[in-house]
Amino acid sequence: MKNGLSRLENVLTRHMRAALQRTFTADQIRYLSFGMSLVTCLLDANVSVFSLYTPAFIAGLNYTQVSINIISGAMLLGLYLTLPLLGYFADAHGPVLLALIGLLVSPGYFLAWKVYEARAGEWWMAVAFFLIGTGTSSAYFCSLLTCARVFPDRKGLSISLPVSCYGLSAFLLAWLLTWDVFVDQATGQLHIQRVFLSLTALYAVVCAVNWVSSVVVSLEKEIVFSRLFEEERAERAERAAQADPQTDAPAGYGAVGSSGAGGPRPRPAADGVAHGTTTTPSAGGGPAAADEEAGLLDAGVVDTATHGDRFRAFLRDPSMRLVLAALFCLAGPLELYISNLGSILKNAPGSSGDERQISTQVAVFAVASTATRLSMGVLSDVLNSCRSTVRLIFAAVALTAAGFTLVAAGTRHAGLVSIVLGTAYGTVFTMFPTLVATVWGVEIFGSTWGLFLAAPAVGSILFGLFYALEYDSHCGAGGVAAGGSGAPPGPPGGGFCLRTPFAVFAVVAVAGGLCVQAGWHCYWRPQQEEAEEQQKRGCR
Repeated sequence: MKNGLSRLENVLTRHMRAALQRTFTADQIRYLSFGMSLVTCLLDANVSVFSLYTPAFIAGLNYTQVSINIISGAMLLGLYLTLPLLGYFADAHGPVLLALIGLLVSPGYFLAWKVYEARAGEWWMAVAFFLIGTGTSSAYFCSLLTCARVFPDRKGLSISLPVSCYGLSAFLLAWLLTWDVFVDQATGQLHIQRVFLSLTALYAVVCAVNWVSSVVVSLEKEIVFSRLFEEERAERAERAAQADPQTDAPAGYGAVGSSGAGGPRPRPAADGVAHGTTTTPSAGGGPAAADEEAGLLDAGVVDTATHGDRFRAFLRDPSMRLVLAALFCLAGPLELYISNLGSILKNAPGSSGDERQISTQVAVFAVASTATRLSMGVLSDVLNSCRSTVRLIFAAVALTAAGFTLVAAGTRHAGLVSIVLGTAYGTVFTMFPTLVATVWGVEIFGSTWGLFLAAPAVGSILFGLFYALEYDSHCGAGGVAAGGSGAPPGPPGGGFCLRTPFAVFAVVAVAGGLCVQAGWHCYWRPQQEEAEEQQKRGCR
């Protein structure tokens, strides 16, 4: 279409775009959308508190640790493996389609409630949590893309702020679930039915807010494409006038708000929308128009290359595979850790593994992750180079390996482990999207980052199955530590029953760091040095 929107995107956003333009200025729309996207992220990370549900699943439904990891794996499949498709949908039809998908699958928690009520098997619960993961991913990714595209020149903050709010969401939910209304007074465990029904209602509201906030991307795209179309029409009119001096330029020439092929109705330019008042600027615009449109999707976003061409070029880039492998090695075990925090604490030396301790450690992990995301976003914007981004990723590798080594050693300092791994988690999920946006750009960020997020899903499932088998072999069902009454034998040589898997995860994290090092040394550093050299020659 000539307004730059697909037919589906136009249908989904038409009325909201008109309402926003009648009521707010472009700057107000932009900041309102950014704020609403952050609110969505702040309420969206319900999957991060999955470990709080596992004691009730084990006690109430007699699920084993393998069953828990099947459910967790299904949730992570929905959370990450659907992202390549969701990213393509967002690039082709705007983030608003992701908000709609999130709304359609929001009854996932209602299904989980019915499964728990019926005491059904783990596969039905896995289906419910697959829907929950897909809905969470749709809402969060929609918000992330909206923020990244509204402020494309501030990649660090526009990515780190929604990511930080998402991390803080886990802390808020872990705190809310300690309220008496969500605790079964008879057993002292979570009242799962109330929790799931409350999350069903919350999620429906979040998706509705997300739909409104995502419309700004379509609105800004329409403004840019309409301006380009009018400029092209003006150039054709000017060439026609030069060829035939007797022909006058058509009325309304160059006005963005003029009717015609650009749209079925007159539409005010960005600087002409102020609380229902409209003005039609001249083609030249002016300082007010330039200030009003600063930060909107600029003309550089409208590339002559198609989305498919850019994405195929991305797939042919060898460094893409290195980033994919690095995320598999780093994010996969980290996701496993937070999903299985309950069973880890139940067997760790000096830990009780009760729900209060699990909730406390989830909160500590979330706070460390959130603080890191904010600081990493500021650092990446200040340093503003691929080199600094890679160095911060190396710091995440070191922290991940150190945290898993502490767990394997059977440390009694659970809080220290949560801080270290929470910091690593926050760094990974802030600096990797920043690296992707820096190396491959924000134009197809939905498709590129969506593809990369398939790696944590696959990694968490494979490492999770390995962890579950080790757990059932050496720790025992119900969290009985090795060496206790009726417990299976511990690992060879004795010691902490989960020593082997976490030692393996520490080595795997180092392997992920080597993949990033290979990408930097072989591909990104030469490109950055070449760009710096060209800039120096240009200055001369």
